[in-house]
Amino acid sequence: MSDGTTIRGKIIRILDTSTVVINLGASDGVSPDSVFRVLAPPENIVDPDTGDVLGTLALVKVRLKADRVYDRFTVAKSKWTSMETSLGGLLNIPSVESVLTPYQKEVELGRELRVEPSDIQPWRAVSEDTVRIGDVVEVFVVVSEPEPKADVPSAGTSEGPRS
Repeated sequence: MSDGTTIRGKIIRILDTSTVVINLGASDGVSPDSVFRVLAPPENIVDPDTGDVLGTLALVKVRLKADRVYDRFTVAKSKWTSMETSLGGLLNIPSVESVLTPYQKEVELGRELRVEPSDIQPWRAVSEDTVRIGDVVEVFVVVSEPEPKADVPSAGTSEGPRS
């Protein structure tokens, strides 16, 4: 069984319309497979009859995938490719094996970011909502339980191994 935790950080630099730098890195549990959600500011959900605030909701502006993970920061992209696995051989069926043979193709995911042009700060070499510096991002990190240790008698006891 595994447990998960949500880690929040911020966009600290926008390099171009598909690349940002986030202030979370390997030391925070980010891996090359991590996907971030850029959140809009929370909006109050109000009951129209009573005027009571029922809660808040933060919508996702865009998703970003880690591209390069460093110890304390990550370069993430809004557009990336992923391998899609499908079963092949369904049209001309010479054998059952060909129907069950998987094949992979590369699929492009994501989209270009809508950003404020004045926020773009490329490296010196080069959604519906605008992604901005200071936007909160989060990544869901799976934390595995430690493996159980073998039964070892504690120090100071006369018990030996059980048979």
